[in-house]
Amino acid sequence: MNVFKRVWISITRRKTATLIFFLFTFLMGNVLICAESIAQSGENTQNHLLNRIGGKIVLTDTSLFSDAEVTGLTLDEYRKKWTVFEDCFKALTVRDHVAYADINYHINFMELSQSEEYELDENISYENGFSILHGISYANLADEKEGFIQLTGGEIFTDRQMENGDNVLIVNEDIKKNSKNIKVGDTIDFVMNISAYDSESNEMIDVYHEIVTYTVVGTFKIIENKYSDVKNIHNIQMFYTPNRNIQKLAETYLEMNPQEDYVSKIWIDSALIAVDQPQNVKSLEMAADNYVEGTDIIVTTSNDSVSNLLGPIDSFSGLAHKTVIFSIAAMCIIAALISFYFIKDRKHEISIYLSMGIKRSELFFQIILEVILSGLLGIVISFASGWFLSQNLSRNMMRTAFYGEMSVSEKYTDVSFYLNPDQIDQQDILDEYVIMITVDDFIWLIGLSVGTFLISSLLPLLYVIRLKPKDIMLE
Repeated sequence: MNVFKRVWISITRRKTATLIFFLFTFLMGNVLICAESIAQSGENTQNHLLNRIGGKIVLTDTSLFSDAEVTGLTLDEYRKKWTVFEDCFKALTVRDHVAYADINYHINFMELSQSEEYELDENISYENGFSILHGISYANLADEKEGFIQLTGGEIFTDRQMENGDNVLIVNEDIKKNSKNIKVGDTIDFVMNISAYDSESNEMIDVYHEIVTYTVVGTFKIIENKYSDVKNIHNIQMFYTPNRNIQKLAETYLEMNPQEDYVSKIWIDSALIAVDQPQNVKSLEMAADNYVEGTDIIVTTSNDSVSNLLGPIDSFSGLAHKTVIFSIAAMCIIAALISFYFIKDRKHEISIYLSMGIKRSELFFQIILEVILSGLLGIVISFASGWFLSQNLSRNMMRTAFYGEMSVSEKYTDVSFYLNPDQIDQQDILDEYVIMITVDDFIWLIGLSVGTFLISSLLPLLYVIRLKPKDIMLE
């Protein structure tokens, strides 16, 4: 009788032992599959969201965009902070893997000329109406690469225009001038009004007034989607101009009104640095942390944003990882106990087989094969049930976690729109959260199971099978 036939007879005759081992492996397989799939799905969701948001960091310094009375900085202190911020930004932009970057200057002493009729989007309101110029350091618009806008006409600024700070604009194509849509080549007039306090009249009087004319060199449109209003409230301005132009206006302001602190007149909103691949954010963040040490500059990354968004998922993934470790340990211990009693119960059978002249190696292979086949049946069947359980269990847990408290949008309103450009909400995260059982998972679990069965059976079997048939009977 060959070994495989003896294996089949043994498995079918020992129905109780086979059933116990099958149930054990089936239950442990379900636990392992649920825990491992939940743990991996958390990591997959994080990777998907990082790919969706992109790899980037944002630099901010609240003292550079707050009112002078709030910051309490002198002009020299303010300029020093400004220089430190710019130096940090420039040092980071020349590092490897940087895809694009920008730093934005703004001013609040420029207004659209009242002499011309402009029709603007009434749903958009900024601190100073529609007249805040959005300065950029790079002609390739970061907002276009971020997917907020799309160029529709003309061209981006030339290197010469950027360097000289020419009076040029890229504007929203929906702006109407004299009831006609703005187009490349049109001009837009801004007014620079500088006022100063007159102690005699106890009133603010105008000390300087100038019309500044800009030429439209390009037009864009805001990409319409369900989050377009979010971009507007975060100051995605209609008027792009070179940062050097903003600096020149600020210099003029100081010349005309030298006694006035311009801390509240010109400011840096933020600095964006995007990398080519999300996994390169960490090295850039470490470099940024070194540069900003000892300063008031805050470094926020897309990894931070995703971590905030995935708080509940991270908790479940951490718990799932611990469950996997605990399950493996429990599986080894229980499998060893079951195998010990399984082999002990078969001592007489083993002694008879040895007395019949069956080789010890052949008998050893037979019993090991019985254990592996009995266990693998439960493991294989547990894949389908484990996947079903993990799908329903984890999704219900995630839904309860996300909707049971405050919403993501309420909880993370302080996250920069650059770090969450799509304003990802709960449903987006749940849509990304997919339980997947891959071929690698199957191979990993089969390998783990076979290894566990071998180790748990090996020691008691070696102890028994090395004895003589008579000694086995007397044990």
